[in-house]
Amino acid sequence: MDSDVIFTANSWIDSGHRVALATVISTWGSAPRPVGSLLAVRDDGLMTGSVSGGCVENMVVHAATDVLAGGPDQLMEFGVSADDAWAVGLACGGTIKVHVGSGSAVPEIARRLKAKDSFAYCLHLDGGQSYFATPADPQIAPAIDRDTSRHVTTPGGSVFARVFGPEARLLIIGAVHIALPLVTIARAAGYEVTLIDPRTAFAHNDRFPGVTIVTEWPDDALEALGLDGGTAVVTLTHDPKIDDPALFVALQSKAFYVGALGSLKTQSQRRARLQTMGLDDHSLTRLHGPVGLAIGAATPAEIAIAIMAEITHVRRMGDKRPQMAAIVLAAGASSRMRDAGNKLTRLIDGKAVIRHTVEAALDSRAGQVLVVTGHDAAAIEQALDGLPVTLVHNPDHAQGMASSIRAGIRALPSDCDAAMILPGDMPFVRPLHLNAVLAAYSPSKNRSICRPIHNGQPGHPVLFGRDYFDALLSLDGDQGARVIVEQHRDVLVDVAVSDKAVLTDLDTPESFAALKGESKS
Repeated sequence: MDSDVIFTANSWIDSGHRVALATVISTWGSAPRPVGSLLAVRDDGLMTGSVSGGCVENMVVHAATDVLAGGPDQLMEFGVSADDAWAVGLACGGTIKVHVGSGSAVPEIARRLKAKDSFAYCLHLDGGQSYFATPADPQIAPAIDRDTSRHVTTPGGSVFARVFGPEARLLIIGAVHIALPLVTIARAAGYEVTLIDPRTAFAHNDRFPGVTIVTEWPDDALEALGLDGGTAVVTLTHDPKIDDPALFVALQSKAFYVGALGSLKTQSQRRARLQTMGLDDHSLTRLHGPVGLAIGAATPAEIAIAIMAEITHVRRMGDKRPQMAAIVLAAGASSRMRDAGNKLTRLIDGKAVIRHTVEAALDSRAGQVLVVTGHDAAAIEQALDGLPVTLVHNPDHAQGMASSIRAGIRALPSDCDAAMILPGDMPFVRPLHLNAVLAAYSPSKNRSICRPIHNGQPGHPVLFGRDYFDALLSLDGDQGARVIVEQHRDVLVDVAVSDKAVLTDLDTPESFAALKGESKS
């Protein structure tokens, strides 16, 4: 590992040697070592690390010798044809660019690595002074956040940000069958693997030779190990007694990835338990579950590949979550109430029906809540007074529900990835129900339309990815979005919830009469 190069070079410096450091800053075509690879050369010719191999490496060592003799930093570029590639250490035709300079920064790099800091050493390519950058540097932060060394244009000129951070670790909770291939794949990807399971019948080195095994309870083990920004945590046991305490610790840590094996139903139940344990919504949004990219994995080995693929994606590309909104429909004329007034402004426990519904949406993980008004708009606005919502007036509300859906979709921000459509007359829906629907959304896993179900009966709200916004805009009359759901069942996921709130709307005098605690409006 390149951290070993730094620590070895630092030990040479501590013993009185001078060191030059070579860094791969660009590659095109094929190259045996990736961008950011390091080679340290000691003043007596001893070296550690690699930037290519073959003649390329020999020439880099000669350049390092010149630097150690007092020469300037060198920027070396090697371009070869496919026919000559093997001779110079390239797998096939390509180009490699290497910076060779003083190793004066090595002691500080080593110190920061020992402190498990995330940072970049920025090699100035325009003749300026090289420097250290932290995640607080706005130009360098994207590279550090994604643990990816890269060229960056700064106000002071072009630099190569060589990113350093805590060594990649994978902590696997559960010595189950999937852990066997996962250990192998994670090690091949350069992760230090620790297996945690208090069940010694499963967790032993006869099954997992050479693996570090911890047989303490996972929450205690994670606290003792310390979870830094280079750590990924995956729970595999399906046992809440083992998985839940581990997730509770991991989701509040600096770990860059936390995932849990299990179906959507299992995940919904798990999130509810974690919320009961006191985990806040922000922490819950970090949980990846069901774990792994959607590649149709079926066997333990395939599931392990999917898990490592998702971990790699988050580590290299960042953990950007979809931007999602809630559209609350509150424009209807309450025609089924006959002469009993506007259903949305009727009071339940001293609060308007529409306010109950909207407050649940605001307390969910939806990034924005839009309320579509129409009939009796002033009364609806008064009922929502003081709530941080976006009011969208639908002048065509008399044309039916489709016009309100269209108005809501048109009002969404341009960066919105998905929107859930929630009827305003569902005052018993809770944030937990809405969050379960939001959490199910994952286009990469063919989950672009999500709805709750209770006892096999579909309910509300229904969430649609932006790929279906145009279809929603094409709805007409009093047509709801059900037709779109039926046309795209291949991307539909049903999220089981434990109570009937997702089925319960109040739209008739009889439904109100059946309630206890209703006040007269």
